[in-house]
Amino acid sequence: MLQKNTRNNIGYTYTAFISYSRKDTRIAKWLHKNLENFAIPRAIRKELSLKSKKPFFPIFLDEEELSVSVSLSDDIKSALEDSKFLIVLCSPHSVVSCWVNEEILQFKLQGKSNNIIAVIIDGEPDAVAKGLREEVECFPENLCCHVNDEGLPTDNKIEPPLAADLRPSCLIEGKNILLTYSFWLKSYLSRRDGLLKIASGLLRIKYDELKHRDKIRQRWQAAIFTSISVILALIGTLLVNASREAREEAKTARYAKNYETLNYLEQNAAYSGRYIDAALWNIELWNLSHDSNGKIDNDSLLSSISFYLQRSPQLEAYSYLTAHRLVNNLVIELIVLHEKTTP
Repeated sequence: MLQKNTRNNIGYTYTAFISYSRKDTRIAKWLHKNLENFAIPRAIRKELSLKSKKPFFPIFLDEEELSVSVSLSDDIKSALEDSKFLIVLCSPHSVVSCWVNEEILQFKLQGKSNNIIAVIIDGEPDAVAKGLREEVECFPENLCCHVNDEGLPTDNKIEPPLAADLRPSCLIEGKNILLTYSFWLKSYLSRRDGLLKIASGLLRIKYDELKHRDKIRQRWQAAIFTSISVILALIGTLLVNASREAREEAKTARYAKNYETLNYLEQNAAYSGRYIDAALWNIELWNLSHDSNGKIDNDSLLSSISFYLQRSPQLEAYSYLTAHRLVNNLVIELIVLHEKTTP
């Protein structure tokens, strides 16, 4: 005997039993997951004195609950007895499923006909009356008939129960219409509405009330999400600015260190009489200053290089004027070359 779980439904182990055709397994698993994780708005929980935020857990789904069962038929009957509601996934597949019709019959025999919730996932209700083909009918036969004292369905038809609609596509004369993106968006909203209709049926409250509370909660969630996004954007901006400042400080530190090193090498070469080397180190200093500041002091560069090259032994054979012209030409060529190679 199954142990009773009275946390949410006194006397029942399961909030609901999902009856479906195996060809509709994908939507059955989606509904099972979303119902078990469906969070009731706080105001409604308070009004109904619900302790759990997710009061529909557990929902019975035979593939998950009875995958290793020895006697599947007996366990299903026991699960039907221990379920407060029966959720029937209505589709052309469930119409021809003997298991779905038998589960509906067994549930009605237990005196719980008023606790059956129909959910349309494909096809069309009352297809023949609407001039459609019989093959697209979605309501199983036992869903729309009375059951006699012997447990047999009678010919007395009853009005089909109000059903939630989870269909991802519409049917016109039995033919599926391909959905555009906008229709898929509407389909998502319709599926959400269908889930709210099922939840309102399980809670025995008005659908409009639950939908109104759910919209308020979604607005709060959207406001919280927007606030978090703004805060994260501000934090990101601050981090980017801090990173930029850190890079600038590191660049300044590297420049200062390199400038000090090059200046030392220039002075050491000049002090040792290696004027050509001193001139080259001076050019490197000029390159460093140009890369860091974007400014070129041509007169200062020409003066310092001329000072070193005119004292170099390699230029002693030339007159002062010739040497000065050679230095002028060298510096001008260096400047032009640097400007050509600098973007």
